[in-house]
Amino acid sequence: VVAGNWTHVGPKETFWREEHRPGQPVAPWQVNVYSFDIAATNPTVLYAGTETGALFKTNNKGVSWEMIAPEFRFGSSLREVAIAPSNPAIVMVSSGNSLFRTIDGGSSWSNVLTVNNLNCDHLEIDPFSPQIVLAASGEGLYQTANGGSSWSQSLAGHRVYSVDYKADDPSVVFALT
Repeated sequence: VVAGNWTHVGPKETFWREEHRPGQPVAPWQVNVYSFDIAATNPTVLYAGTETGALFKTNNKGVSWEMIAPEFRFGSSLREVAIAPSNPAIVMVSSGNSLFRTIDGGSSWSNVLTVNNLNCDHLEIDPFSPQIVLAASGEGLYQTANGGSSWSQSLAGHRVYSVDYKADDPSVVFALT
């Protein structure tokens, strides 16, 4: 049971993310945060992904937030954000049919996987090797051992909702289908 006082830390300002809206103006409605992660090696660093496709970062435990990569078009809502446990500069996000990766703390992004109906609900980055990533998706479980240059698929034909490494042995993976 989690008890205590809760405080909203943000992000408090979200943006309308459509190509025809120059300057990414502030959204005129409530925008939900769909995903977030906290860096295991530096808990002052958090990322939050919104339903409008904007990605926010804080380096001070949520005191202030910055929309990162405002010119980059992730696509639809950011359903998952995962920070590499061993390196907070490596982050992956899922949006619609695609997965994106940064290795420089969000300054630049690469599309590392696009699959029809991907709808990735959970990303899990290996705790010891940020090159190894698991993606739980509507099209099964995807995995890469090279940071996303190539992917293989397992559990094809089954929606995978979540995936996790066994705490004391990352060679064992649990998947929720």
